[in-house]
Order: sequence, then structure tokens, then C-alpha cells
Amino acid sequence: MKAKILERNQIEEFLKKAPDVEYLQVKVALILGVAGACRCNELTFLDIRDVQDKDTKTNISRSFTVMEEAFSVNAVEMCRKYISLRPKAAGRRFFLRYVDGKCTT
Repeated sequence: MKAKILERNQIEEFLKKAPDVEYLQVKVALILGVAGACRCNELTFLDIRDVQDKDTKTNISRSFTVMEEAFSVNAVEMCRKYISLRPKAAGRRFFLRYVDGKCTT
């Protein structure tokens, strides 16, 4: 079975139109997946310590930068919004259970 591929315009439409209260986590996973060319298991096991909010580039291996201009929405602010909703004592995985606009363990 061949995997289906989203076109750029489909990604942009989803990022713009899907409500954050239901799809913020999916949007952030999509942004990080596209920006970093991440595999599913890389997103699944992404550690909260691996995500840094910086204004400068680093030379760390396997690093990538999400830029505001990369998408038609402000991808950086979308990621910041997800991080702000994430409970501080939720463990080390970046992606948690996200239901009704709240992150839970």
C-alpha cells in the first residue's frame, strides 16, 4: 500500500482552518514533522528537552528551526501555544494527550 501525500495547499488549509481547540497538537506535530522531516517515531518519542524556543541557530546535530515565515500561519506562535498548555510535570514526552483544548498525561 502506498502512503498518501499531502500537498502544500492542503497542509496550509488545515493549519488555517482546523480549530485549535481540537487540532492544536496535530498542527504542531505537522509543523515539526514538515520542518524537521521527522519520522513518526521521532515525533512520538520527542523529548520536551529537545524543543527549545530560541532566536538563533545552533550547530547541534539533527536540529532544525521552525520559522515564522515557513507557513501561512505563525508556526512559532502555534508551537508556543501548545507548549504553554502543556502541564509542567507531565513527563518528558513532548506530545501528550490533547482533548478539548487541554493537554493531559
